Amino acid sequence: MLNVLKKTLVFAVATALCFPVEMIHAKEKEGLTEEEAEQIAERMFSDLDDNDKVLKTEDGGYLYGEAYITSIDNDEVLYTLNSETDPNSQTVESAKAEVVDSWLNEDTGIQPRAATTPSQRMVLGPGDAYRSGTFSGSGWRFSGYMFAPRPDTGYYLLWTSYGDDGRVGNLTEAQNTLNGSIQGDCIYNGTPTYINKATLSHVYYTYNPVAGSYYLVQNI
Repeated sequence: MLNVLKKTLVFAVATALCFPVEMIHAKEKEGLTEEEAEQIAERMFSDLDDNDKVLKTEDGGYLYGEAYITSIDNDEVLYTLNSETDPNSQTVESAKAEVVDSWLNEDTGIQPRAATTPSQRMVLGPGDAYRSGTFSGSGWRFSGYMFAPRPDTGYYLLWTSYGDDGRVGNLTEAQNTLNGSIQGDCIYNGTPTYINKATLSHVYYTYNPVAGSYYLVQNI
């Protein structure tokens, strides 16, 4: 009985602190049924219409609106993305089917979220949004981009983690977390949270994410 109480206490404390100890594990990458995959795809794009346009990025996520990519070392713009004008954009209906197929088709597969901190920054303007592809994996997993609001829109970004809890920190906080000192703001599963990192960019990270997890970041 005492052992059960101890285990319960450890789990409660770990959960309250947003998974700080390695003994707490979420479900690692595993298959999803077609129905589960379809539910995830519907939820992922629930704020958009089927005929809206999204642009799949190099990271495997989907941009709605316009954003520009910079180096994390300076503010030099490397390239610009626009879901309305890019010839590679697709409808939300097509993107939903792609998400489902990525879980059901073994040839497509899900790329686990990066195990290192990102090297590029995505700058979002007003009304722009980026949702990651679905992912899973072991250990700490990080967003493929850092994110920042366009300078004339303030410091806040709205973050939502789906499938599992996550954290949002600046690059130093993300690197310190990877090195064993857990830092950053907790964002809880399904709970939209405004995060302010002042002039610093935002990094999303999570530990042993549940299969089918993803995040949404918006400048609204």
